[in-house]
Amino acid sequence: MDDEIDLKNLRRRRTAKGQFAKGYSGNPTGRPRTKHQRALSSRQARRDVLEVTEELIAVRSNGGSRLVPFHQANLQSIRMKALQGHAPSQRYLHKIHLEALREHEKANPRLDRLVEKAEANAVSKSVNGLKKWEWKNLNVLRKLTWRL
Repeated sequence: MDDEIDLKNLRRRRTAKGQFAKGYSGNPTGRPRTKHQRALSSRQARRDVLEVTEELIAVRSNGGSRLVPFHQANLQSIRMKALQGHAPSQRYLHKIHLEALREHEKANPRLDRLVEKAEANAVSKSVNGLKKWEWKNLNVLRKLTWRL
C-alpha cells in the first residue's frame, strides 16, 4: 500500500496558493526507475552480425533464382550501382577491394612469393616459349591464391 498515492494527504501538502509546502514534493513516489538493458559483449555483437549477414536469401538473375548469403547479395547490389555510375558505390567498392587485397597479402605471404617466382620463371622462359602445361600450372596457382 506504500506505492499508492494518498490524494487526501497530497491536497493537504499544498498551500492555499496551490504550491507545495516546504519539505513536501510534488512527486512523492519519485521518478520511476528504468530497467537498464544489459550491454552486449563485443563477442556477442560479432556473433549476431555474422548470423544476420550469413543468412541465405533468394536472388533473381537471368538464370532464375538462387540462394546466396546476404553479404554477397549486398556486394552484388553495390557492384550493380557502381556499374551504373554511382560514384559513392564505386569508391566504397574500390576501398573494400583494396582492404581485402591487403588482408589477403598479410594472411598469405608465402603464396604471394610462390606466385611471383612462378611468374618470374614464366617471363624468363617466355623467350623460349612456355609449354601448354606450364601456363596451366601458373593459372591454377593464381586461382588457388585468390581463393584463400
